[in-house]
Amino acid sequence: MTDTTARLAPDHTVWSVWMEDSDSWDGVALYADEQTALAHAAADWISSEYGQPDPDDPGQTTHALTWTKPYSQWELADEGCDTGIRVTEANVYRPATPDEVAAQDAERARREAEYAALPRMSMAEALKALATPAA
Repeated sequence: MTDTTARLAPDHTVWSVWMEDSDSWDGVALYADEQTALAHAAADWISSEYGQPDPDDPGQTTHALTWTKPYSQWELADEGCDTGIRVTEANVYRPATPDEVAAQDAERARREAEYAALPRMSMAEALKALATPAA
C-alpha cells in the first residue's frame, strides 16, 4: 500500500490544453513548454474548425487568432470570439526530499507568524475599516 501521507514537491511543469465544455476536442494534451502548447492548440483549433490547410495553396486565408491571459490561463480567440480553448500551467509532483520538507515547514511557520501578527477583528470591523476613508 502507498503512503498517502508523504509530503510532495513539484518536480516539473507541464501546460495543459483543453476546450471548455467539450469532452472530445482533439487538441486536449499536455506539453512540456508553454510556446509549444500555444502553437499546437492554435493549429488544432484551425484544423478542427476550418479543416486541414492545403500546403499547395499559398493564398489560403489566414486566421486572426489571439491569445490573452486575463487570469491564470491562456484563452484563444478567433476573430475576437472566444473559442473556449484554454492553456494552463500544471505541476507534476513527486515525493519531497527532507530538505524540501524542512523548507515547506519553514514557509508554513513564516505564514502562520505573519497571520498571527495581524490585528484581530471581526469581519464587520474589517469591512468598516476598509470602507472608512483614511484621515
